[in-house]
Amino acid sequence: MIKFVDKIGGELSDAFLEGAELEPVSGARLQTLYEMFKEKYKNVEFWVQLDYLGKPSGAISRYGGQLCITHGTNADLDELEEFVRFIGGYSFITLSPSLAVMLEDLGETVSHYKMTREDSQSFPWDDFDLIIKPSLSDAYELLCAVDPVFKEQSDRAAWHVHASHLVRHKLGYCFGILREDGALISTGGMYSSGKTYGVIGGLATLPEEQRKGYGGTICRYLTNKIIAEGKIPALYAATESLKLYYESMGFAVKGRGCEIAVRDMMPDRWEKTS
Repeated sequence: MIKFVDKIGGELSDAFLEGAELEPVSGARLQTLYEMFKEKYKNVEFWVQLDYLGKPSGAISRYGGQLCITHGTNADLDELEEFVRFIGGYSFITLSPSLAVMLEDLGETVSHYKMTREDSQSFPWDDFDLIIKPSLSDAYELLCAVDPVFKEQSDRAAWHVHASHLVRHKLGYCFGILREDGALISTGGMYSSGKTYGVIGGLATLPEEQRKGYGGTICRYLTNKIIAEGKIPALYAATESLKLYYESMGFAVKGRGCEIAVRDMMPDRWEKTS
């Protein structure tokens, strides 16, 4: 049974957080959204799936039209499939290959490697003299310049509001490297931080500045920051070459994840599910 979490801090709220921890890497996004909005519960929806014993079997968030789902082995995948088709949204994120296959007719599926670095040994801290805190506007412009898909699908205002909220409330951070002329040439951040994992994302380097070690420097710095917080660094690799690159830093594959970009915007039926 899927239930809407209508009250932060209530019984269903605790069940939602427990459900998010069933897949703690993707669950970090759900937990981050919960921390962001628990004081002002708006612009985001949370649901929890309960099994026949009333135990959490999955958790769902919808933020900005994007659905993110975690679930355990006791989840009812048929119910989750029906829910996604009913509730609406522009994209759907899951680490469940089975659920992704069940929903593949919705649109284009992008698969990626989920990778974590379980080793708590930090990289040498004296390797990070070039690291700075860039403006979020510059970071956004760089991400757009490097990734055409990000540029097409993202909304500048929404991204900036989300990222600045994370930074202000110490739920995430953004770093970068400048060229001598002051231009931002590489960036990366931690934009999801859960109970167990800190997820590295938004890694981008200008094409003409790639293969000079800038992206690796930022990734190692973010890894150190997450380890210092007592969490396990995690990230997603979209290609085989990136997988091999992150493996050279000590990351290991822990599964596959999928994002489905919905072909036709699904209707919003929030009121009927609340």
